[in-house]
Amino acid sequence: MSWGVIQELGGKQLLVQLKGKVKIGKQIVNLSGGIEYYKVYKVQGGLPQLATSEMSSVEGPVVGNNKDYFDDNTAQSLDQEAILKIREQQGGDVLIDQLVQNSSTFAMKTQFSQEKYLKKKKNKHLSLFRVLQATAGNIADTLYINKPTRGIKSDALFNILTLANIHYFSKVLVNDFTGGVILGSVLERSSLPVTNIYTDKFKDHALKYFGIAKKTTPQLEYRQIDSITDFYDSMILAEKSGILETFQKMLSKLKGSGTFVMYSQDIVSAGEIYDWIMTEGVAANVIFEEIWTREFQVLPQRTHPDMKLRTGTSGGYLVSGIKLHN
Repeated sequence: MSWGVIQELGGKQLLVQLKGKVKIGKQIVNLSGGIEYYKVYKVQGGLPQLATSEMSSVEGPVVGNNKDYFDDNTAQSLDQEAILKIREQQGGDVLIDQLVQNSSTFAMKTQFSQEKYLKKKKNKHLSLFRVLQATAGNIADTLYINKPTRGIKSDALFNILTLANIHYFSKVLVNDFTGGVILGSVLERSSLPVTNIYTDKFKDHALKYFGIAKKTTPQLEYRQIDSITDFYDSMILAEKSGILETFQKMLSKLKGSGTFVMYSQDIVSAGEIYDWIMTEGVAANVIFEEIWTREFQVLPQRTHPDMKLRTGTSGGYLVSGIKLHN
């Protein structure tokens, strides 16, 4: 059964199986009838219906401002009981019209503020959502948003795959603390054996989102680092902290001219590995970098950085390079 990402507009993001009933906001929607990727839907009678949530272009100069507007939660004359009754009996569209008509401050807002208000109410009362494909990037971002300390952002993931030079004929050695996100992404690209370092803390629950089953994926093997006698084309180490010894052992299993990448959310651990590499002179083209990509809202006359920062202020730290021959 295929997996997908439910992205609630203005809300949370979660991985689900695209069949049966799924909870969107406070409503239940049945996805068994089929649904198109990336289109915006609303929940109507327990079923998905196409909707629109895009902000329109405001033509001409925007007049006025919000200096005299003060939100003290008294502007709406409809109480919670009335709101729930209207939504249940007449639907979300009628409710939004009623909310506007019964708001004493809506007319005072600027055009931008009015559109923002309407979009917020649509997201809340119509349960607007879209379904994204379960690609490596979408899987990574969804898991990271829900558990930042155990995941990896898509920008960091794609940097790792590129710097490690993962391709169809790569033989790769992996140590992955992200629940299998990096491991699954490597398996999507490589046809040769991929060895994952097995530890007591290792978890690979994310592999199912890639459609990868360990029993039916012969190229995937789990081994203790000390039992490995093969040599590999590429090496990826992703761990939280205290990883210098593991990095040294894994590097000894990498071929000369092989590419390596170390990823950590801890700058101290990344710095220790970088210092060791530079002191010992075991690699060329060594790079130490911080990964962070900021999202922007791009709309006419109101383009600005996303101020919510759901994915944190840093995407982690990378140390990459090319191993020199022993």
